[in-house]
Parts: sequence; structure tokens; C-alpha cells
Amino acid sequence: MHQRPNHDVDVNEQRKRRSQGDVPALHRSKVCKIDPSESQLEVIKHDVVSSFLGIAKIDIENLEVGLLQLREVDEKFLTRLKKSMLEFSDHSYQPLIVLTKTDDGTQNFTEAAANGFHYMAIGGIHNLLACRELQNERPDRDIFSSRLCLIYSNNLAMEAQLWLANKHNQIGELRHTLSVKEKIQLCHDMFKQRPEGDDKQWSRSCRVILGDENERTVKIFTDLASRPEVEYLLLISALEKSRDGLLSGQKLKDGIFKDVAPYQMRYLASLPVEAYTRLLQDLIDGEITMGSLKKESHLLIKLMAVQRKFLQLMNIPTWEEATASYPQETTRDMLLPFTRRAIDKTLPALKDYCNLLRAAKDGGSCTAAIQVEGARGFLVGTDPRIFDLRQGLLPSDCQGFSLIIINYPQEWDASEITLVINKAVSLNLNKGRREFSLAVLCSHEKVADIQREVRSTEHFPSIQTAFFYETNAAPNECLLTPCLHGMVLGFKGEPPKQMKWEGGSSLNILPVETEKGYTSEDGSVRDRNFVSSTLYTNLVGALTSPGEWVLDACCGSGCGFVATVRKERNCLGVDSEQFIGMATIRAAESISHAPMEEDTADASLPASSNDEEEGDSASGDASLSASTEDEEEETVSDYYED
Repeated sequence: MHQRPNHDVDVNEQRKRRSQGDVPALHRSKVCKIDPSESQLEVIKHDVVSSFLGIAKIDIENLEVGLLQLREVDEKFLTRLKKSMLEFSDHSYQPLIVLTKTDDGTQNFTEAAANGFHYMAIGGIHNLLACRELQNERPDRDIFSSRLCLIYSNNLAMEAQLWLANKHNQIGELRHTLSVKEKIQLCHDMFKQRPEGDDKQWSRSCRVILGDENERTVKIFTDLASRPEVEYLLLISALEKSRDGLLSGQKLKDGIFKDVAPYQMRYLASLPVEAYTRLLQDLIDGEITMGSLKKESHLLIKLMAVQRKFLQLMNIPTWEEATASYPQETTRDMLLPFTRRAIDKTLPALKDYCNLLRAAKDGGSCTAAIQVEGARGFLVGTDPRIFDLRQGLLPSDCQGFSLIIINYPQEWDASEITLVINKAVSLNLNKGRREFSLAVLCSHEKVADIQREVRSTEHFPSIQTAFFYETNAAPNECLLTPCLHGMVLGFKGEPPKQMKWEGGSSLNILPVETEKGYTSEDGSVRDRNFVSSTLYTNLVGALTSPGEWVLDACCGSGCGFVATVRKERNCLGVDSEQFIGMATIRAAESISHAPMEEDTADASLPASSNDEEEGDSASGDASLSASTEDEEEETVSDYYED
């Protein structure tokens, strides 16, 4: 005689309740505070136990596939199962779960007379289909003519039938558990059949039927299953490609795909329709992998939080208005630095950023142009973190920067450097430049932090470090530590195979002599991060060629700007107006240059909305001019942008 099935799967939970003096769940008072899902599970178990009729071998001709199924037939699993059943025909397979087709006569049901009824299989469908096919192929094998079945009456509720079928899939040697795709499909089918507005009951039913999944995982399934039909079908299409091993970077092992981990879709369910659709389409097209789907969707969720906080701080009603007012400052790259930590921790930096944007919009910027034989230089007075490189300050023949130099200000947070990097890289890529270098000058203590930030931009595959030290430091400072400074070098494209300083020394550590720093006339402003022009001369000489463009962000009093132009490289120097004033004076005093011809000046500086005026000359030969530019209008997507 076969042992009857035990429908109480959680024995430890029963023991725990008894030890606490709890009464059996089915007889609890209605005033007891219990989990609704647990209560529903107890009802299902009671329904299953009450409907159980017995265990018997049923002839194949008395069995048919039930109308309510947990999932579609998996042809690959069916083929493997047939092969296994042929090789191990005497093997004990999990009994089928079947319901009587009608209630007629089930009151007097006996296991001996079980073959007098017809049944609908709800669990073990692949087993039934394999037996049917093998019976036709091998009629001489009687073992395929019948199957052992657990028999229930047909008055079981839908939730109880699905719960039974799922339990059947989770036990036995050839268990065939539901895939993530099938679990989402099951939740979607139940969602369509739910009573209108009964979402809580539907989600509880999904949790009960899936059983072995935790609450957070079930929520991922239900959130994805309840999306509009078009979005749901797009997800199913992506999961089908995953099942067949056709996604980018996916590997099959022994011809079997590794199922998608639910946590990889944790953030996808919360995305708005545009970002959701774009990500899934990129996944289907092979543009991203399943692993990067989680990373990208999580990033978009954090970007949405930053966007909401940006609108609050700037007092702007909609994101469309924000992108219209600040097209360059609201791009994905510009907001990424504020997603590195929780929004409450990055809020101070975001507030500073918003204050800078307001100040720049109110105050504008000043521009000075200087030309020598073989090179041109421009100085722009504005904060480098919010400087708009698309304002037209560069001549049309500029095809991007070969070298980006950032003399890292000590008062900046390390993450703010990515704002400058992303702006310059964006301009280079838009200009079609695919190979360029980055040099960040900083204190030796900051090297590790700067390396991390440069790496986080994902623009520079090769990152190196170098150092320079002051050889003429004051006697009381002649210690290595205070006189040693660091450089973080990043290379977009192939890095130079051999880099040499002038004089033949290797690019690892460079001795430099510091020069006199500049102070404003009233003595209130002093160059914050003054370094030697020797360093700039070597950097520019090692990483650029004559005639190429260099961006000197945080140019201070113009030390690097002057050195770059003297090396016959075109240079754009950017810093706040208080430093640009000193840089203009330094450039005028230090660079021996010829006056610009009229047509050359027009080509170098863009036309202003007002008539162009000649600036005051700091020395007899200097030609300085000022201009203001209208901002270009450009729109960006709300949540996703390449």
C-alpha cells in the first residue's frame, strides 16, 4: 500500500507553534493576528487534504492534459525525459497529480476501481506526454501504458491546483522547477484573471503558489507581471532569448542555460516606460548583457532621485524645463557623480552644484584671446565644473583636445573632478576624437582617490601614475612628503609606448623648480595651486604634438597656459574670474606675440550677440577681447542617454 502524501511541508513551523502553545492553524480564532498569505496557505492545504481521494496506477488512455496548467510544455525537457525513461524504464518517477474529470461517483471512490474514471493531469504533464509518445514508439513495453497518480476530486480551487502542481515540480530526481520566465508568466496569467481592483489578494496568491520564494522576490515577479501588455511581452521576449542562450555574453553549460537571477531585474520593474523599454530592447539587440541590465537599471533609479532633488533645489516644475534652461548641465554624465552614494549623502554637493549654476546664469563669463606664432590661447572666466564647452568659444578648426590637464583644487570633493572630465570627453567624442590623454595634478595623498574617480568615468581604459617634487623648496620644507606631488594619467585609446620628459628622464618622477606665484593687486586672491611651468612643458611635450589643442581646466594664474602656448600648442584655460584676471596679466607679460590680424581675430573668437569690442591691453602688444555667447538649445532624455 502506498503511503499517502504529506501536504504540510513546513514541519519545523508546526513544531514551533506547538511549543508556543499555539492551536492548529485551521481552528484559530478570527481575531488572531496572522499573515494573510499564511492564512490563505492553510486554507489551500485544508482544501487539498479534503479533496484527496487516493493513490493508484491509472492507464494512459484514462489520462488527459488538464485545462489549467502551471506552464507551457518545455520541448527540450520533454526530450531529455524521454531519453531518461528509455534508459531507466524501471526507475521510480514522481507520481502525477490528477483531478477526476467529473464528480459523478467520486463519493464511492476506491483505489481498486480507480481506472473506472477519467482524469485531468495538472502536475507531471511532461511525464504524461513522454509516456504517450513512448507507448506509441514502443508498444511492447507495458511500463509506459500506465502511470502512478495522486488523485484529487475536481472541486479544487484554482489556487490549490496551481499550488499542488508547483509542489510536484519541486520534488523528485528529475524535478523540473519553474524558471523565472515561467514564474512571471504564471503571475501575469493570474493577474488577468483577478477580480477588478483586488491586487493585494492577487499578490498574496502568487506568493502562496510560488511557495519557496521570499517576499521580495515575489514582489519583483508581480511588479513585472502587472506591467502593460506591450512591456510584459518585451520582457518575455528577452527571457526567451536568455532561455535559448542568445543574449550577449551568455554561456551555456552542457547545452543547458543558466536561469536568470531574479535580483538582476530588481530595479527594472520600477523604471518608467521609456527607460524600461530602452533597456530591454538593448538587451534583446545584444547591446548590453543581463548583468549590466541590473547595474544600468539601478543607476537610472538613482539618477531619477537626483533629478527630483535637482528640480526641488532649482525650483523648476518639470524636467523638460530644466533641460531647456540647463541643457549641458543636466546631461546624464553631469549628474552621474551625484549617484555614487545615497542621495542624502550627496545632497550637500548637489546644493553647491545648483548654486554654481544659478551664479553662472546670473553673472556670465569673460573671455580673453591671445595669439603667438604657431599657437592660439583662450582664457575663460567661469567655474570649470559648470563651464559649457559648447558655447562656441573655440574656433571651428578645433577638433577636440589631445590633452586635458586638471590642476585639482584642494577645496573640491574628489567626485567633482568627474564633472570636468565628462564635459571635455563629451566634446571630444562629439568632435570625433577617439584618442586623447588626461593628466590630473594633485597632492600625493589624493592620488588613490583621483584614480578611483577617473576609473569610474569609464572613459580611460589605461590609467597610470607619476610624481613630481620641488627641488627648490624652502629649507624648512626640504622633506620628501610635503614637496612630493602626484599625477594621475589616463589614456583614451592606445597609450604611448614610451614617454620621456625633456632631457631624457622617464615619465615616473620629475624634479621641478617652483616659480613665483601671482597675487591680485589688492592682495586678496592668490594662486591656489601654483605649480612649475616645467611640469606643463614636459606634459605637453610628451603627450601632444605642435598645433594640437590642450584644455587647462583650473588654470589658476596661467602658469600652464603660458607654458602650453610657448610649446606651440593651442590652449583653452578655464577658471573662476578671480584667477582668470591674474592669468590674463601673466599671459600678457610672459608671451611675446604679434597683434592679431582682423580676419584672424574673427576666425578665432565667435561673433558676440553685441558688436565686438577690443579689450584693454595689459602690455603694448597684447590683444585681448571679450565676448558673450548665447547658449545652444539641446534636449536630453529624462532617464536614459547614451
